Amino acid sequence: MRKFLAILAAKLVIVVGKLVNKGSSLPGDIAMRVDPNVLSKIEIPKLSIAVTGTTGKTSTTQTIAKVFEECGYKVAHNLSGANLIGGVATLLLDSVTLTGKCKKDVLVLEVDERYAKIVFKYFKPNYFAITNLSRDQLARHGHYDVVYDDIARVISDDMHLLLNADDPFVCKLAQNHKGKVTYFGIGEHENVEKEVLMDTLDLAYCPVCHSKLVFDYYHYGNLGKYSCPNHDFDRPVCDYEVTSIDMNKHRFVINGAVNVAIQHDIIYNIYNNLVVYAVSQLCGLDNGKVLSCLESFNFTVKRFDEFVVDGRKGYILTSKNETPMSYNQSLAYVHKDNQLKTVVVGFKRVSGRYELKDLSWLWDVNFELLDNETIDKVVCVGPYADALASRIYHAGIDANKIILEPVPENTLKTVKEQTKGTVYATVYFDMAKEMTRLVESEAN
Repeated sequence: MRKFLAILAAKLVIVVGKLVNKGSSLPGDIAMRVDPNVLSKIEIPKLSIAVTGTTGKTSTTQTIAKVFEECGYKVAHNLSGANLIGGVATLLLDSVTLTGKCKKDVLVLEVDERYAKIVFKYFKPNYFAITNLSRDQLARHGHYDVVYDDIARVISDDMHLLLNADDPFVCKLAQNHKGKVTYFGIGEHENVEKEVLMDTLDLAYCPVCHSKLVFDYYHYGNLGKYSCPNHDFDRPVCDYEVTSIDMNKHRFVINGAVNVAIQHDIIYNIYNNLVVYAVSQLCGLDNGKVLSCLESFNFTVKRFDEFVVDGRKGYILTSKNETPMSYNQSLAYVHKDNQLKTVVVGFKRVSGRYELKDLSWLWDVNFELLDNETIDKVVCVGPYADALASRIYHAGIDANKIILEPVPENTLKTVKEQTKGTVYATVYFDMAKEMTRLVESEAN
C-alpha cells in the first residue's frame, strides 16, 4: 500500500509540476517520504545506462536518449538534468505504472558524481560511463579524491564501464575492476598542446609506483596521452579512438573509418559524441540511424549559442563556476580566434546551489589564454566584477582593456558603446540566461 501511495503521490505532483513548469525533484522527494524504499519496489528497464563526471553528463545523456528514441526505443531520461536522488526518483516513478510495472525499454540516467553512491543503492546500471573527473565545487566536494572514492565504492563487477582513456584519474577506476571495460579517447591531432597550460593536473603521479606521469601531449586539463616511466600505468589502448579531426567541417573520424558530426568546433563535444557512439555500438543500435541522429541533433540544454549585437557576431559559451576545466574549454575556443574580439566574463552567484563567496577557483582558470594582441576589451560583469578584473589583470591583460560593469542589465549597452570585434560571453548559467534575455529583448 505504501508503494502505491508513494507512486500515486509522485505522479500527481508530476502533473502539477508540468502545469507550472516546476518540480523536477519534488515528486521524487515526496514519494520517498511516503515510502523510503519505493525505488527498490519498482521495475527498472532491462537496459540501463548511467553517465557521470565533472563535465559532459547532460549533453552526453541527452544525445544517448535521442539516439535510442530514433532507433525506436521507449526511453526514460532525466532530461531536465535533475541528477540528485530526488530527480532520479521522479524519473523512475514517472516511468512505471501505479503498480510499479515498467513502461520503458531503456533508462538513460545522468547521475551527479557524489550521488551515485545513493542512486546505485536501488539499482545497478548495465553500462556506467565516466566522462572525466577534475576539481569542482570545492564547498560541496572538498578534494577531488573524495569524488573519486564515492564513485569507486559503488562500481561492481557486473557493470560494464566506459572510461575516458585520456583521463588518468578516470582510468584509475579500472585497476580493481574485474568486469568489462571499454575505453574511449582522442588520439594526437594538430591542435594538441605539448606543454601543460597550467600546473593544475588532478592526477600527476602513477597510482602504482608513484612516479611522475609523462605526458606526450594534452587535449586540455590533464586529458591527453600519458605514461608511467616504469609502465605501471600507461594510457590504455582505446576501443573507440578519434583518429582525425576537422574542426572547420565540424567532423571527426573514429578508428580511422567512421565519420561523425559534432556540435560546433569544440573538443569536449567530440568526447560527448564519442561516448554516445561507443554506447550505441555496445548496445547494437543501427549505425546509420546513430550517425544520422548525431548529424542533426540539437541540444535542449545548450552550452553554446550565437547572437548578433550591434551588427557584430556574438557567442555565449556557458561555463560552470567552480569548475576550471569548463571555463578553460571556453577560453581555449576564444583563443583560437585570431581576429579582434571582446570577451565578457561574469556571474551573479558563485554557486547555483549554495550561498558562497569563495573565488579561489578563479586562479585555476587559465585566463592567460586571453591575448592582448587580439583582445579589444574584457568586460567583467556582475557583483564579482572587481574580483574577475583582478584575476584577469594578473593574467597579463592590459588594465586599459578591462572594463567593469557591475550591473548585468547594462551588459549589452556597455558592449555596444565601449568595445569592438566579435563578442565572446564566457559566463555562468545565470549570466548566460541574462545575456539571452537581453539579446532577445533587443531583437524585439
